[in-house]
Amino acid sequence: MRAHRFIDLFGMEKANRIVDNVVFGATYYSDKTGSYYSSNKNDAVEIKSLIQAIREYKSLISAKESYETRLRHWNKAITDVESYGGGV
Repeated sequence: MRAHRFIDLFGMEKANRIVDNVVFGATYYSDKTGSYYSSNKNDAVEIKSLIQAIREYKSLISAKESYETRLRHWNKAITDVESYGGGV
């Protein structure tokens, strides 16, 4: 299973828990069995890919929050200028 799909199906909390509890030598995790494996199994997610997808997700959340903050500041600045009669 692709890591992005795994996060979509099971959420970030479960993905983080799987990465945090990985056993030594395991490279895959199967949700069907709830077990870690050193080789690929059907519907297993690769731990390395899951770690990368978690990083990407956190980066996107951070970028989204930054964008929303900047947009609020932008809109406030426009509102402040308009309320004082300023213009372009």
